[in-house]
Amino acid sequence: AALPVRVSMLTAYCRKLCRGGGRPQGPFRGAILGDGWRDGAAKRADMAESARGMDFAMRWGVGMKQGPFEHWEEAGWAQVAKWVQEDSDAGKALSTAPLPKWVFEGPVAQAGGVHTPEGSWSASQSKFVPQRKLPVHDRQLFPESVLGANAADANTAGTTISDEGDVRVWTLDGEVLIASIQSKMHAISPDVAEALGAAVDLAEAEYKGLVIWSPDEVFSVGADLQAMLPAFV
Repeated sequence: AALPVRVSMLTAYCRKLCRGGGRPQGPFRGAILGDGWRDGAAKRADMAESARGMDFAMRWGVGMKQGPFEHWEEAGWAQVAKWVQEDSDAGKALSTAPLPKWVFEGPVAQAGGVHTPEGSWSASQSKFVPQRKLPVHDRQLFPESVLGANAADANTAGTTISDEGDVRVWTLDGEVLIASIQSKMHAISPDVAEALGAAVDLAEAEYKGLVIWSPDEVFSVGADLQAMLPAFV
């Protein structure tokens, strides 16, 4: 139920950026964003096998949380494409190069984006291609994926043993326990420390081991000083 709301918010955000929200700097921002999307679409066949490769490159190489095609797709593929082309036709963009035909017609337009459960769009092959299966993927329970691929979500996977809000204790195979810290920046508060201690006790009693792991990038920023402040006052 949250997805349509998020898409609506992103579409409104892109409208504000691309259309300016009444501010003079808006068209400039829109030109920069639009040119990035336009160049990615126009040159993708020469830059990567599929849109997945370009989004991964921008995530891993530049540090973006989402690749440009993921952002475009989540904000509303058809609407953003229309804005980008309108600005180009009106001479408001930094580039007048047209968007490729596949952006508006065919499988991508019908799917509402370049990423689908079947694969990501390849401009050179004119079809959705699945992610390559490499030997290293056999050792990854949750390999890197893109928005729209409907990959398994580690936040909801497996069987939840307990979930106290700041720590989710769960298992995938019934043999190894996993403790995922869910507090902001995975800070260790007294409640988190207590939940982790309980997970250790449970693992020692009923499981072969315990792994402390969270799907997010940050393992932990350390102690939650605000939560621990009363102990020092």
